[in-house]
Amino acid sequence: MARPKLSFKRIRFPSISRAALIRNIGNAFFAIGFLIIVGGVFAVLWFVFVRSQEQPEVSVPPMPSVNREDLDALVNELNRRNEEHPKTPLIPTRNPFQ
Repeated sequence: MARPKLSFKRIRFPSISRAALIRNIGNAFFAIGFLIIVGGVFAVLWFVFVRSQEQPEVSVPPMPSVNREDLDALVNELNRRNEEHPKTPLIPTRNPFQ
């Protein structure tokens, strides 16, 4: 038995005015924009309140071991340089607003 041929001539699509079509498209854009704004606010709040609470995963290298003799030699060298070339004292300036 053969299948009956489909005919779309009997189907009536609802007619819509041009103004209603433009209004529906405008409402759709408004809804999409609203969802984008809500998603953006949610993302900002998530970054502020959730992401900022996470501990950063930073690997800190171990401190290099410094023996006491090298440290004392460095302090002595700095003291010797300071004695040879002492820092010049700051010249007090007159306050022009007195």
